[in-house]
Amino acid sequence: MQFLDVLRRMVDYRQFAELKSDAQAYWMQSGDVQVLPLLAMACLDLDERVSADKYLTEIERCKTAFDIDAQVDLAAVWILLWRVDEAMLLLDAALEQKPEHALALARRAWCWLQQGELEKARSLYQRSAKLVPGRIPIYTSLVSLHLEQDDIRAAQQALDAGITRLGEIFTELPETVVALNTTQLRELQLAIWVAEEDFARCDDWLDGKQAALAEDEWIG
Repeated sequence: MQFLDVLRRMVDYRQFAELKSDAQAYWMQSGDVQVLPLLAMACLDLDERVSADKYLTEIERCKTAFDIDAQVDLAAVWILLWRVDEAMLLLDAALEQKPEHALALARRAWCWLQQGELEKARSLYQRSAKLVPGRIPIYTSLVSLHLEQDDIRAAQQALDAGITRLGEIFTELPETVVALNTTQLRELQLAIWVAEEDFARCDDWLDGKQAALAEDEWIG
């Protein structure tokens, strides 16, 4: 796996502090402009707007040199800034060049979702999941989308796939990332039970949650 792909995995698992540190070191050592969108993304997520603006200025200067992966990363930067139309232009161009670009498909699906095009979003998310089955965020996005469509069976299938995948790769991930994804998957399971009106399971889940917390944490 190339180092830029390692950095992109940090985006998937929301390790933005680590991403900023590692991407800055890589940028200083290599001067590789392909890393600039990842640096901007990290700074925006960390609410470091001055640093983000610095990298955005660099991006404007050299974005014509970006390869397709960096263009897809730049689309994510525009998404964070709610410049969705610009993101879609980049993603459509990337997919015209490489129709099976899994990350471009996932980000284009998100854009369709914002426009209320649920079926188009669903189709692209499913294509992305087939191409790269290891990306946990795809499954969580699919669960939420299926729930919005009242397709509870599909939501449970997507959740089960995400749980299975996390079980396969958890030894490769930092404990904090495993904990974050585990919590997210459990909360989605609760949402599915609520949608099914399976309140007995909901009560069991909440009882277990309460038992796991100190009294002041639960009440507070």
